[in-house]
Amino acid sequence: MRRYDREKQTWVIPEQRHLNINTRIELMRDVLVNSRCQSIVVSLSIANFLNQTTADKLVKFFNSPNGPEIMYIEIDRIPVLDLLIPMAAFYHESGIKIVLSQIGSNRHFEQVNASLQYIDGIKLTIQSATDAIGMPPELRKDIQFWGEIATNWKIEFIVAGVADESMFTWLQNQDYVDYLEGPHFGTAELPLLMS
Repeated sequence: MRRYDREKQTWVIPEQRHLNINTRIELMRDVLVNSRCQSIVVSLSIANFLNQTTADKLVKFFNSPNGPEIMYIEIDRIPVLDLLIPMAAFYHESGIKIVLSQIGSNRHFEQVNASLQYIDGIKLTIQSATDAIGMPPELRKDIQFWGEIATNWKIEFIVAGVADESMFTWLQNQDYVDYLEGPHFGTAELPLLMS
């Protein structure tokens, strides 16, 4: 999230880091108009994920003519099941998928196990380039552990943090991985603006 400072002729990080849902939807709509890719990932806090007004607006956008073909909602923690179940059902009724990021190592399994039947994917993030090259046994164990769980629950398994070609090649040879993401595939570039 950046703002263009016309006086300095540069992009700057704004003081306000969180955009309201209306602004986010407007920005997503603008991006989709000029993009071949018609799938989008919306990262939400637990409070926003559980907020019915936010959910209604996302569903309305998703179902609109300018909405994406595929929408994922990414959350970094799982709310209590009593709150997760009805919201997951609401999003799923419209075809919106839910992904849990930040699953970490297999030590976090107990925390997420009960919720796996209500989500559509899990994301394991590699923290550094040395993880794939310097610690393949541990990383391979985590990928196998979470990959088997994803397969058993018939949910998607994403590995994020792919930093370079060697890591990409190594991960392609691992079982279970459905999607890869990270800076290796390109970094976001801010547009040039005419003054």
